[in-house]
Formats: sequence, C-alpha cells, structure tokens
Amino acid sequence: MFSSLAAGMSRVATPRFFVTLGDMPWIQPAVYAALLQCPKDCDAVFPVFEGRRGHPVLFGQRMKEEALRADPATGSMREIASRMSVHEMPWDDGSIHRDIDTPRDCP
Repeated sequence: MFSSLAAGMSRVATPRFFVTLGDMPWIQPAVYAALLQCPKDCDAVFPVFEGRRGHPVLFGQRMKEEALRADPATGSMREIASRMSVHEMPWDDGSIHRDIDTPRDCP
C-alpha cells in the first residue's frame, strides 16, 4: 500500500492534499471541510473519533517529501507521521473508521 501511496503523492501539485482509503464510502464532505480549517503549519491532520485516528488525512508538503524519500518496499506513513508535526481533530461520528471489507459491512 505504501508504494501506491507514494506513487500518487509524486503526482500531487498542491501544498496540502487528502489521503483516504478507497473502501470508505461513508466519509462525509463535512470532514474534509473541517480538516481544511485546521492549522496549516502541521505536516498531517487526522480526524479522531473515540480516541482513534481515521480517514481522510490531510497531509502537507513535508509529509509528501518524506514519503517520496522513503524506501517504497519498507516505508510506513505511520512511522513517517511519528516524526512530524501532527494535529488531531476531534470528530463526532465513526464514519472516519467505517470501511467495506466484506458484504456484511454494507447496509
């Protein structure tokens, strides 16, 4: 997954950008809007519900640069984020965690 993420990041031309997993259709537009209101000087902004980080994640230029320098075979966004300035934005519902892995995950 990291090599796919790095490949996508290599094409990003904006200073800040969102990353989310493709199997999370319940994320609402309001989450994106709220993340954009968070401090611009952070390298990453995570929505947090019940103490757990979720998606989407808003990354800054430094996260992109570090990800592109990492070894695609062994890189980890979690490890890179642990070295960066991170802001956690409280969120009020579990849509930031809910994904579709099996048919029973669908309503």
